Amino acid sequence: MKMPPYVVLRGKKYGFRIRIPKAARHRYPNEAGTGFRTHIWEALNTSSDNEAFVLGAAKYVEWTAKFAEAHDDADNMDRRRADDIALTLTGRAFQSVGSIRQTPSVSEKIAHLDAIITAFKNVPGMNDTELRVIAGDIDTPALSWEALLERFMELKKHEFVHLPRRTYYKKANPFKAYIKNFRTTLPDAPADVLKLKPKHAYDYAAALEMCVAKGEMEPNTASKKVQGLKQIFKIVLPADHPDHQNPFTGTNIKNAAKCKPRDQFEEEDLLPVRKELAASRLDKQLVDMCIVMEQTGTSVQELTLMSENDIHLDVPIPYIRIADNEHRKQVKSGGARHRDIPLLPDAEAAMRRNPRGFTRYRRDGGNDSASYAMNKVIKRAAPGKTSAGYRHRFSYLMFNSKCQDTLKNAIMGHTTKNLGQSTHYGKGYTLESKLEAMKKALEPNIETENINQTELQHDMT
Repeated sequence: MKMPPYVVLRGKKYGFRIRIPKAARHRYPNEAGTGFRTHIWEALNTSSDNEAFVLGAAKYVEWTAKFAEAHDDADNMDRRRADDIALTLTGRAFQSVGSIRQTPSVSEKIAHLDAIITAFKNVPGMNDTELRVIAGDIDTPALSWEALLERFMELKKHEFVHLPRRTYYKKANPFKAYIKNFRTTLPDAPADVLKLKPKHAYDYAAALEMCVAKGEMEPNTASKKVQGLKQIFKIVLPADHPDHQNPFTGTNIKNAAKCKPRDQFEEEDLLPVRKELAASRLDKQLVDMCIVMEQTGTSVQELTLMSENDIHLDVPIPYIRIADNEHRKQVKSGGARHRDIPLLPDAEAAMRRNPRGFTRYRRDGGNDSASYAMNKVIKRAAPGKTSAGYRHRFSYLMFNSKCQDTLKNAIMGHTTKNLGQSTHYGKGYTLESKLEAMKKALEPNIETENINQTELQHDMT
């Protein structure tokens, strides 16, 4: 993986290095007290390429924002930014002129003034924005939308840091879009998010529902926009502003419950899809991946990042392991998503043709490439369906086979709210129990839709 210039390998671990613009160097004196620093160096404390990329990107955003004083608008500056500038220049948090006047302690006022005078002596190159900040001549919102998003990403960093960079952006970008859509829809809403009221949230939901009624937006899309904002506030407010209520609490899209369920393969879809896969020029690894997904309920990403050590074929019950390995730190949120899945005969045959895993797609973005290629073929035989339909169908069949919920969860990596682990202890369900449940759910359907697997393999051997 090619690293950006600010991520530097130092020995066996990565570090972060960025040049300080000349206009900002007066804010970063050398520790010796003579002269100013020209670069920022910080350890990333990781030898992982993907982790270094994500951590480095976060550091780059943080430091370029600090260097961008020339672009600071003193009249639209948030409190966190003002505090950052004031602490750097004076060693004290930002105080407005009004708050300084209301300070009853004369000694406190003198200390504040002394800090300003010291800053003038030590930092002769301050710009107009910095001068207004240390003088308290700005009216800052307590929390801007930009600062809200930055803080949210900071608090959620532990969930994103293990992800490949492409997946990281797919996870992070929607939250930026949720905020942008809100501000576009309600341009007169307060710039200070701590001044948002439930009325603003309800007005936003009403505007989205109007779009749904006009056919301009799907109900589930509107619901995601509201729920995304609700999640941002749910994470940030308790951490930094516990006295403030989440304005989106209780706000929902009325028609969201009427959204159509996710598309799954109907039984009449499978035979045409299998024949289309067999007749197509689709990469052989992808055809095998479809067979495995159909009979295990796994997802594309789960399979593409399997390693050779996750595939166990020469054992009494052949199985694959979906878990952390050298290619991923965890699968989604970890926990129940990490699991062992026994292989039915067709899936076992597919994995024996790929004993090292699906190596062509074991890379950053490989799951996207695999999904795109598969879906082009699948949609020719089953319009509107995608490779995700395999997992949805598997779940449907398991449910209708009267499989116990906790056993179904153990196979699919699901969790059920309030169900917990009360029905089993220790290491959980055995491969034998899982295999029996899978046979009961899937084998009747496999038998009634029998297809010549030699044809499906289309010269794979």
